[in-house]
Amino acid sequence: MVRALFFGSSSLTGTVTTTKADIDAVAAIPGRGAANPSTLGIFICALPGCNRLFQFRDTLMRHRKRDHGEEDGSNMITWNGS
Repeated sequence: MVRALFFGSSSLTGTVTTTKADIDAVAAIPGRGAANPSTLGIFICALPGCNRLFQFRDTLMRHRKRDHGEEDGSNMITWNGS
């Protein structure tokens, strides 16, 4: 059994109990399953005060240009560079 906590903007808003059957049901949906570094890219904008997550590097770079006014590819955290 998994117990999950959901956070609102600044405080705890509730808890939900998830059973193994619930998790197995979601995992059985085509295209769903556990994420792992070999199948999912994670790119984190590591500019001061940001730390937003993106699945693709080009999405991160669009964010950088739009929200930070720069196109520098440094200050990025990733576990899968694909």
